[in-house]
Amino acid sequence: MPIDVTKPGGAERIAKTAALARDLVLGDAVPTQTFALTPAAPGTVEAPLAVGNLAVLATLLGTPFEPQWDGVILCLEDICEYFYALDRHFVHLAQSRAGRGVAGIVLGDFTDLEDNEIPWGESVLEMAARHFPGVPVAEGLPIGHAERNVPLLQGARAQLDVTDEAGSLTVSV
Repeated sequence: MPIDVTKPGGAERIAKTAALARDLVLGDAVPTQTFALTPAAPGTVEAPLAVGNLAVLATLLGTPFEPQWDGVILCLEDICEYFYALDRHFVHLAQSRAGRGVAGIVLGDFTDLEDNEIPWGESVLEMAARHFPGVPVAEGLPIGHAERNVPLLQGARAQLDVTDEAGSLTVSV
């Protein structure tokens, strides 16, 4: 994200994004990336990546711009949301035509979240696992609005491996 240039390490992240774009345009080899994850629901799936902000993607459902998520590993992040609103977005997403095609969920950074006076009582990871039963779910992908924000290519080939003890996402182009 362009605002990253003002954050610590932001210039390096933007340079990595520009280098990835250059390598893709020139047809150069793009290195495989592997990310260690925290597990929630076990499973293994190979599928293309779909990456985005949960609130934005949920808002697109039912519009002409609705994403096509059949058989994708959906990587999500968000910022400045209430826990109840995130749960509402997960409900909307999971019950949608697009959401029913999701093969796996990987969460990035969910930053600056708000809670009510009576706490919601469930983490974002727990919400995702509850709303997407039967698919592997994990968190820890370095994407979002915080200082951890690596470039990921929409549609890149990926393998999500989640056990009860650990998880990983391997992304290759």
